[in-house]
Amino acid sequence: MDPIILELTRRYTDPARSYHNLDHIARMLATGGTSLSDAQTLAVWFHDAVYEPGSGSNEEDSAALAAEMLAGRIGGEVIDEVCGIILDTKSHVPTRESSKRVIDLDLMGLADPWPAFAETYRAVMAEFVPNACDEATFIAGNREVFAGFLARERIFHTDWGRPFEAPARRNLGVLVGVALPERGAG
Repeated sequence: MDPIILELTRRYTDPARSYHNLDHIARMLATGGTSLSDAQTLAVWFHDAVYEPGSGSNEEDSAALAAEMLAGRIGGEVIDEVCGIILDTKSHVPTRESSKRVIDLDLMGLADPWPAFAETYRAVMAEFVPNACDEATFIAGNREVFAGFLARERIFHTDWGRPFEAPARRNLGVLVGVALPERGAG
């Protein structure tokens, strides 16, 4: 068995990961399918490989891990592309064409129907609270991040992602404007 797959699986199945886990990666890969290049597929696998809630360097650390683990296995140009895509997932603003699809895949959950979106929000919160911050700090920080997404001309960067724009804006608008409804509401 490939040690890279084993290590990534170990990381993504850590019990502390309630959202940034193997299900998230599998959804991105299944949705992206064969339309993804090798570099994009590897970037999906590695983009959340290092995930420490509250850390400001997860993407940089994930890119460094990718470079280390892929060295000698694939060409340096592909490794550079993989790392560039991973780094673009930090701001979700593409600096290269190949990042656009990966970013859209990473953000597609923002457009899920409200019950699934709310569950995702709670799963991410569970990764942070109480280990990285308290609930009020998490909610305030997410409102700021989500307000930033809403201020953008576009959240999604590809024609494929365009249909997600309106439902994502509705979901984010709810969280920026009001408290999250109770489970099962709405």
